[in-house]
Amino acid sequence: MKQSRALALLAFLALAAAPALAQSGAVTVAFTVARNLDVDPRTDYVGGLVQGLVLYDLTRAPGVALVDRSSLDRVLAEQELQLSGLVDDRTSALKVGKLLGADYLVSADFLAMAGEVLVTIRVTNVATGRTGAFAERGPGENTVHRAAESLVEYLTGKRPARY
Repeated sequence: MKQSRALALLAFLALAAAPALAQSGAVTVAFTVARNLDVDPRTDYVGGLVQGLVLYDLTRAPGVALVDRSSLDRVLAEQELQLSGLVDDRTSALKVGKLLGADYLVSADFLAMAGEVLVTIRVTNVATGRTGAFAERGPGENTVHRAAESLVEYLTGKRPARY
């Protein structure tokens, strides 16, 4: 429980720092959701951990700016995407990205199993509709960081320095 609160705070701080990263030439990213692929809701808390770690890595990456979470929530509410599941629909995702002014939409799927986690980070280029995915499996938070580092390299063309 303490880890969930700590990572929620980390995610909040990462989003609060996002405007400082809004620099000319930066790619703009909107993180939509971290989905639990397990039918057991007892692992839902891992979503907060995954989201917090990915957002942390994105805010630390030079050349990447995040869309303000309140803007994302407003657009999602207007489109009723959270309830309808349309976020998975490519056409709707591109529409949401354009409404947000984002260059890329990012989401994460996770599956916690026997002391390990399988994390898949999906990215969609709003202009072209091209998608990519980065998957890692292993124990601990470094598994999420490795997937996020691959995402950062995809977005910026540069391998991020170790944090």
